[in-house]
Amino acid sequence: MRRIIGWPFGSASKGRKTTKSQRHRRLGIESLEDRRLLTASTTSSGANPGAPAFVGSPDTDRSSVAILTVAGEHQVFAIGADGGVWTETYNGTAWSTWTPTQAGAVQQITLQRDAAGQLNIYALGMDNQVWFERLLSDGSWSAWTFTQPGIAQSISTQTSVYPNEPSQVFIVGADNQVWSETANGNSWDSWSLTQQGAVKQISALMDSTGASHVFAIGMDNQVWFENALSSGGWSGWSLTQPGTVQQIATPSVAIAQGPLQVFAIGADGQVWTESSSNGWHGWTLTQVGAGKGLAAINSGAGVTTVAMVGMDQQVYTENVGQPSSPWLISAPGTVR
Repeated sequence: MRRIIGWPFGSASKGRKTTKSQRHRRLGIESLEDRRLLTASTTSSGANPGAPAFVGSPDTDRSSVAILTVAGEHQVFAIGADGGVWTETYNGTAWSTWTPTQAGAVQQITLQRDAAGQLNIYALGMDNQVWFERLLSDGSWSAWTFTQPGIAQSISTQTSVYPNEPSQVFIVGADNQVWSETANGNSWDSWSLTQQGAVKQISALMDSTGASHVFAIGMDNQVWFENALSSGGWSGWSLTQPGTVQQIATPSVAIAQGPLQVFAIGADGQVWTESSSNGWHGWTLTQVGAGKGLAAINSGAGVTTVAMVGMDQQVYTENVGQPSSPWLISAPGTVR
């Protein structure tokens, strides 16, 4: 992969006239140093919910990869050695070469189709803010666009089962709580706390009935989840089952009437899965193979395709279900 030389992700984008320091002052934060002095209790008490307190940097050892299906072909997105977003496509027989989307270094990525059916890449910028780029009708990518101020450690989105559902982004704030923002036309509603509970990393999904679920790695390194309630608000956090994990992913496309499923990189570096179909009893190893980054998508016919960043910084995929397949390397290319 070639190295992209350009502006650092998080600087002012085209058409945005306000600077980061100006946004900070609008929020009552005079400087980044002042932000670091805030405490988690200040945010959780309701003060300045749009900018959770800074308590540290995201896990730099965690790789980030995302996958979806376009016109029957798998498309994988990953962060290249240059920090930019790159993509490759599998047409059923071979992988394409890696190509960049839009220049800009990021820490973590997640995918979502919006109400118009357009593909968006949401990313955690080098400034720990949420940004997104959109795939345009001509196959090019839009410039990166800032959503709204809010320091994040982890980011996730969900693919809606409703055609007109607005985009929703979930983050782990710097206070280790889960917050969400929802698109409102060309702007974004304020950050909203889901349910109190400190977590490290999240993966959100919408099931076939339209209910949202957020899975998270707790501070105990176990997998927990919360559910959006039909009456509004969120349920309390519930443990799935005991099992120490390093990273989690939920399939980005729901299966009609299907159970909820979680994939995780265990303490041994292997990929394991659990399902709500048996009451969250029993972690199952998928295939032998150690990795660092993880993503999954339901491919249909009872098969889930999992993408993983291997210990050699290459991307591998496997099929889980009937039939299953071993880990296979995609197109060569060093990713983070």
